[in-house]
Amino acid sequence: MIKTIIGRYLLFSVLGIEALILPYFLDKNTYAEVEFLKFTIFLMQFSLIGAATGFVVKAIDIKNEDNTNLAFTLLLGGMLHAILASLLVYYFYSWEMALLCFLGVMALIFESIAKVDEKYLLAMSFKPIFSLIVLIFLPLIYLFEISALKFVLITCVIATFIYSSFILKFSFKSIGINGLPFDVRIKLNVYISYIRQGFMMNIATVMTFVFFYIDRLTIKNLYPELLPDYSLSFSIMQLTIVAITTFSYVNIISFGKEANNIHLLEKKIVASFKKCFLFYLIMGCFSIVFSFYAEKFYGYEQVFYTTTLMVTLFGLANVFSSLNSAHLYLGTVKVMSGFLFVALAISWSLNQVIFSSMENAYYLLLAKTYGLFLVFSILSSAFIFYKLHLIKK
Repeated sequence: MIKTIIGRYLLFSVLGIEALILPYFLDKNTYAEVEFLKFTIFLMQFSLIGAATGFVVKAIDIKNEDNTNLAFTLLLGGMLHAILASLLVYYFYSWEMALLCFLGVMALIFESIAKVDEKYLLAMSFKPIFSLIVLIFLPLIYLFEISALKFVLITCVIATFIYSSFILKFSFKSIGINGLPFDVRIKLNVYISYIRQGFMMNIATVMTFVFFYIDRLTIKNLYPELLPDYSLSFSIMQLTIVAITTFSYVNIISFGKEANNIHLLEKKIVASFKKCFLFYLIMGCFSIVFSFYAEKFYGYEQVFYTTTLMVTLFGLANVFSSLNSAHLYLGTVKVMSGFLFVALAISWSLNQVIFSSMENAYYLLLAKTYGLFLVFSILSSAFIFYKLHLIKK
C-alpha cells in the first residue's frame, strides 16, 4: 500500500504542477470554467450506472480465472452504453458535451480493466495524463483564442486516446474476439449482470459526486467571483485527498480478497483506517500551510480559509469513507446509500431554503455540505463495524 501511495503521489505530481500553472497563466474566469468542465467530465462517468463496479466485483468473485472474456464484455457493452448516454447529452446540451461524456465513460471502462489486473498506478494514470496534455496544449488558448469548452475537449480526446492505448498494451494485451464467444444475447446478459452487481454502489458514488457538484453549481450561480478561489482550493486539497483515495481505490480489491473470512476482513479494515488517518494528518497540515502561501502568490482572497475548511471536514470525511467498499462484501450497500440519500436531501433542501435568499453565505454553504458529508461518513463506517460485530456473533 505504501508503495502505491508513493507511486500515486509521483504520478499525481503532474496534477500539482497543473494546479500551480493554470491559475497563473489563465484569467480567473477561464480557469474556473476549465476546472468546472473537468469536474463535469468525471460526473458524466456515472452514466455507466454501475457496470464498471459490477465488473470489478464479478472479476474478484471468479478469482484466478481468466478475465479476458469479462473485460471484453465490459468494453463492448460499455462502448454501446457510452454512445447512448452521449446521444442523450447531445439532445439536451451540445455535441461537445456529448463527446466529453463518451470519452469520460470510456476512460472509466479502461480504468476498471487495469484495476482488476491490479495495475493500480496504470489504472490511476488518466487524470495525470489529462493534466499533462492540458499543460502541453495550454498555448492554444492564447494562440487561437479558443473557448474553455473546446480547449478541454481537445485535450480530453488526446488524453483518452493515450490512456486507452496504454491499457490495451500493458494490461489487456489479448483483447479481441478470437476464441471468445460472441453471442450478442450472452454478452448483453453478462453486461446487465455487471449493472445489477454494481448499481447500488454506483448510486452511492453518484450521490457523493452530486453532493459536491450541486455546491459547485451554487457557487457558480450565486458567488461567481469566488468560483476561482473554490477551484484553486479544491486543487490544493488534492494534496491530502490523493493519499486517502488511494486507500479507497485499493480497498475494493483488498477487502474482496478477505470477504470470506470475517476476522481477516475486520483486521484489514482497521489497519487500513489507521494508516489512512495518519496520512490525512500529515498531508492535511501540508495542504493548509501550502494554501496560505498560494493565496498570497496568486493574489486570491479566500483560498486559505476555503482550503482549511475543506481539508478539516472533507479530508476527515474521506478517511471514514475510504472503508465504504466493505459495504459491497457485507451486503450493506443499501444502508450506506440510504444514509447518503438523507444527507444529500438535507443538503439540497438547505440550498433551496436558505442559500437562495442569503448573501455572503459562501463559508456557511461549504461548512453545511462538508459537515453533512462528515456525519454521513462516520455513520457509514459505524455501520460497517456494527455489521462485522453481528456476523461474528
